[in-house]
Amino acid sequence: LCERIRTPFATPWLSFKKGKLCITTPSTGESIPGFNLAAILDVESRVESEIYRSYLKVIQKEWEHFEGNHSSFSKPFKIGSIMIQPMLTGGIQFKFVDPLWQRALIDVAKNKRVPVIFDESASFLYPQALRSSTHFLQVNPDIANFDLKGVCGTFPVTLTNED
Repeated sequence: LCERIRTPFATPWLSFKKGKLCITTPSTGESIPGFNLAAILDVESRVESEIYRSYLKVIQKEWEHFEGNHSSFSKPFKIGSIMIQPMLTGGIQFKFVDPLWQRALIDVAKNKRVPVIFDESASFLYPQALRSSTHFLQVNPDIANFDLKGVCGTFPVTLTNED
């Protein structure tokens, strides 16, 4: 039996407050200033930071809470996969997610042996000469979905990554 459920992960996003680039945390509503875009996109150097460790703790706690309290069945509920829209997320109103938070989510999922799917169709990186969000996140998904818009309309392409 499979349930398609959105998880309630609290996703930090980037915003401008008083002309300064900030990371806004949804749990507190606090905006942390003092970042520039190049530093935010340098996930590799931020992976050793205190904010990364904080993200890991919050994600692990939310993951365990979600699996323990979200089942209508007698057996415990387990997350079967994680699908993320790297960098930009949303449907109508896009938010620029802190890529370090997404990296922490991916690391938690991979440690739990849960497949990670990148939905690259909304990231707009492919037309900008970047092949994938793996460039920023410094990690490969198990499956990546690309939406190539060509002359004849939309042509979805899905690739798997075999280790």
